[in-house]
Amino acid sequence: MNKLENLIIKIDGIFDKYIADGGCSTVPIDLEKIRNIISKETKLEIIYQFRDWESRRVKGCLIRYEDRAIIQTLRNDKDLNECWTRFVRCKELCHLILDGAASYTDNPEQLVHELIEVKLVAESSPAAISETLAEFGAIELLFPMAIRGQFKEMVRNEGYPILEVAKILRIPVIYVEKAMSASYVENIDLVHRQLIKDGKVNR
Repeated sequence: MNKLENLIIKIDGIFDKYIADGGCSTVPIDLEKIRNIISKETKLEIIYQFRDWESRRVKGCLIRYEDRAIIQTLRNDKDLNECWTRFVRCKELCHLILDGAASYTDNPEQLVHELIEVKLVAESSPAAISETLAEFGAIELLFPMAIRGQFKEMVRNEGYPILEVAKILRIPVIYVEKAMSASYVENIDLVHRQLIKDGKVNR
């Protein structure tokens, strides 16, 4: 099983528990329910904190301990509004269910630099691969494939603004655009549909 298949299967498992826990496929997705589910899955207390960084390129970070995990995000609303805060927190939550020890980093600035230069690097580090997968995980949780089709139809056939979709979902516009892109459909959605066909995920 490749990393992308593993990601989709794990995210689908979280979403199944979300539905069973009283959540539904309407939007916006309740991130607090997602946090509670992942907390139970990992047996970790998950704490949110705000803090400031000198570099605005770092929007959030995850600090792990044996019994708890602290997710820190930028304090300033100008740098991280509600939509960005939700997405960054969700991405960090995804790290808790996707990452092994090899993916951890103690140098977030170096990781950001590598991600910026990733197209120039032949082989990415485990931490950089983890960042990309966690980003996909956050998209899959906050804009699930099960509801993307109706929004795509609204945008492409009815001229509904992508900005309005982002407001409904409460995630940044850039991730709505990414989830609706041809590249995403040809890669992530293709794998997802095959896993549904094979009975490995439910939705």
